[in-house]
Order: sequence, then C-alpha cells, then structure tokens
Amino acid sequence: MIRFHVPYAQEVILRDYGIIIPKEELVEFAVQKGWFSLDPETGGTEKEDIGNILDACGISTTRKDNATIDDILSELNAGH
Repeated sequence: MIRFHVPYAQEVILRDYGIIIPKEELVEFAVQKGWFSLDPETGGTEKEDIGNILDACGISTTRKDNATIDDILSELNAGH
C-alpha cells in the first residue's frame, strides 16, 4: 500500500487560504484522527485520507484517482 506524507503539503495550502496552523499541530491532529502514522517504516497518509485536514478546516477538496495534469489544470481553471 502506498502512503504519503501530506500534512506538510496541506499546511502550505491552508496558508494560501490565510489559515495559519503550524506543521507540528497538523501532524498531531492527523495522528489523532488516524489519518497519519509516524511509524518510520510504514508511516505516512493513506491515499484515501489525503485532503482530510483541508476538509476539516473548511476547505473543500476534489479527489480523483489517476488524475492527469490536464485534470488538475481543468480544476484550477474552474477556480478550484
């Protein structure tokens, strides 16, 4: 199973929306919710949990498996 380290990336997105939360707090929040593991061998975020921090902070997300760069550009052009 692929895992990702996304609390840091979500911190950058939150900052773009004027929401300032230190990375350490986001990691702690994600760990408490079960969205992030600190295990050095298998830690990270499950694919289906990517965006949960943003959702919890009131920023809606769109998820799509196997998105292409064109899919991303389309979302950005639509103002998302």
